[in-house]
Amino acid sequence: MTTGDPGTSAQVTNSGTSSSAIFDFVIPRGQDGCTGCSVQVLSAYSTPSQTTTVNNPLIFDRNSTAYGTAITHANNSGQFLIQEPGVYMALFHGSIAPPNKPTLPLTVLLNLTVNNVAINGGAVLHVFHNAGEVAPVSFAVPFTATAAGTVVRVMAQQNTFLYSGIALTIYKLGEIPTV
Repeated sequence: MTTGDPGTSAQVTNSGTSSSAIFDFVIPRGQDGCTGCSVQVLSAYSTPSQTTTVNNPLIFDRNSTAYGTAITHANNSGQFLIQEPGVYMALFHGSIAPPNKPTLPLTVLLNLTVNNVAINGGAVLHVFHNAGEVAPVSFAVPFTATAAGTVVRVMAQQNTFLYSGIALTIYKLGEIPTV
C-alpha cells in the first residue's frame, strides 16, 4: 500500500496476473490538520447587581477563562476585542430586572454588537409587567470579525434596567471561509 497526496483519487492496480492477482493500493492521505493550533476562548462575568442605561454596554467585572490571544477583555469593561479575523461564537446569559419605581410595562432589549452594529440573532427582548420580576435572558450567535481590533459588546438598547449574574463567552470557531 502506498499513501497518495491529499485530494488525489484512490487507485487499485494488479501487479500480478489474472489468475494470481497482487493488488497495489494507493490511498490518499487526509488534509493536514491545524499544526500549532490552540483553543481560542474568553469568558467574562459579573455577579453584583448593576444598573445600565440606553446605548451603554453591560460591564463584565472579571474574566474566568482565557485561552489564546484571539480575544481580549479588561476587567470592569464592556468591551471585548477580537485580535484575529475569523468566525466566532458568542454565548450570553444573565438576569435582568426593572429599576426602582419603574414605569410599567417596561421593555428591555439587549443586542450583541460588532463594531457598533447589532448582529442578527444576537438579541433578547423582555417586557416587564411587574416591578418585582426578574427575567433570565440568553442568546447564542455566530459572528464574523474581518479585522484585528474588532469591538464586541452586549448593549442595552431600550430603557434603564438592573442586571446581575451575567456572563459572555466568545469562542473562535475558525478562519473565514473563502467559498
